[in-house]
Amino acid sequence: MILFLCEKKIYIGGSNISRLRLSNVDDISGIQQSYSEIKRINYIKDLNGYKPDERNSIKTVFDIVDDVFTEGTEELVVFAVDAISFHYFSNEVFPLVKNKNDKFTTVLSSVFPTTTSSSWLSVVTGSWPSEHGVYGTSFYQEELKGNYLWINNTLNKNDIRTFLGKDDPFNLSLTPKQTIFQKLQKKNVVSYYLGNHGVSELNPIRHHLTLGAEHIKPTWDYPNSKLQPRLLLDNLLKQVPALLNEKNKKKLIWIYVDFDDYIHEHGYGCLTSSKVWDDIFSFWDGYKSEKRKFILMSDHGQVKQDKTYFNALRESQIPSLFSSNTGGAGRVLYFYPQIGKEKTALEWVESIVKDTGKILRKDDLVKYKLLQPGFVAPQRIGDIIAIAGSSSFKSAGNMYEYEHGALTEHEMFVPFVMQ
Repeated sequence: MILFLCEKKIYIGGSNISRLRLSNVDDISGIQQSYSEIKRINYIKDLNGYKPDERNSIKTVFDIVDDVFTEGTEELVVFAVDAISFHYFSNEVFPLVKNKNDKFTTVLSSVFPTTTSSSWLSVVTGSWPSEHGVYGTSFYQEELKGNYLWINNTLNKNDIRTFLGKDDPFNLSLTPKQTIFQKLQKKNVVSYYLGNHGVSELNPIRHHLTLGAEHIKPTWDYPNSKLQPRLLLDNLLKQVPALLNEKNKKKLIWIYVDFDDYIHEHGYGCLTSSKVWDDIFSFWDGYKSEKRKFILMSDHGQVKQDKTYFNALRESQIPSLFSSNTGGAGRVLYFYPQIGKEKTALEWVESIVKDTGKILRKDDLVKYKLLQPGFVAPQRIGDIIAIAGSSSFKSAGNMYEYEHGALTEHEMFVPFVMQ
């Protein structure tokens, strides 16, 4: 990894990645300049939102981590913090690390849709959703002839939900790429993955995200601790010192800090008051050493929304119009019209969305560079796509205080901090 110094800014370069500008956390003007620039070049006027950045997206982290070990670092600790927007981080968290000359930051874009399952898989495999085919929290799964929901590993067919078992024929990730943990194995780097995704023991997203790493699952009441962010973080951090003391010469410790559920329910303000950032950076400073580096990053942000009793999953159970339940990711909804019913189905969606969002067809996702041409498993995405454009959009998480999935700056742009 090569560092190009320029006043208070540095550039990270390497054989695998484009030059990525980082600013010292003290350099607020430099940080805001970078933020304004990445917003400017990715703004989509027709959608009043932002597309993923083609060079500096979260999938770049795959190559950054790889380059860190190429250049001689023996230990890397990654805080993979779910659901933190760059806007929130720059306003509330930067002040905690001012005058810390060893910390540098930049802004990265998420992917489309801006949701956990799509984004973290892009991070650990270095691939776009158009390559791995995970297009949201739920989507039509052709092999199983129903709408798949990843967090509970269930299949929805109209109003019937079935929990899937190990014998159900199902291939979640379609990318041929290795995870960063598998790639590092070839460099004799041992990877540890702390934390969990989803609640089903057979959840395939968890399997794909930890391939090549020793998965250290929570031994405490994980679902309840996720609603107590400081308790969740404390339980995770207690496990790290023992891993740092392992005899392996080179190691990656990947800490998945799942604040997503908490932010859904309470927003960002309560997260700030919980003092979790003090705990993270105190740990960071207390364990830093010459051969050890730290990264903190996120996958997507969240935005405040209006609560509504309208439930798209339930209301779209109209077999005469739709072949499957609504899929998508919170503030992005996929609709699967029956053959010959496309016009009537579109009119129904328009009556629901009205002026709260934008309705697209599948080809528009490539037109607006939300997905790349030739994206895999197009059948997983409905022929009609509704993307939120305001807080009153009737999202899949209709009763959440905060939600994500769409294209606002609060959902699309995330922080990246590196020692």
